[in-house]
Amino acid sequence: FLWDLAPEVPVFVYTHVHLFSPEHWERCREVRWGTNAALPILDLYHVNLVVVEPDFNQRLCALLYRDQGWKILVDERKGPAKGDPRQRLFVALRRTPS
Repeated sequence: FLWDLAPEVPVFVYTHVHLFSPEHWERCREVRWGTNAALPILDLYHVNLVVVEPDFNQRLCALLYRDQGWKILVDERKGPAKGDPRQRLFVALRRTPS
């Protein structure tokens, strides 16, 4: 996403953690952990698309499932086709872009 979409479509976080401030990285951790602050942080940063590995972000996936503002497009948590959890995807799209 970073190489194809940015800067027109900003990416909230990606694998180069060293490029983010400690404050931004802490917000990313709150989102990934699915804390009470996760949805307000996604709102604050106008995040409209979430793509994560569901096996490593279970609480966030559950949070997005419960929130009517998000539509789940892909959920490979239970799919037998991908045995390696690092290859499974969970994709959620905000129903009304922020």
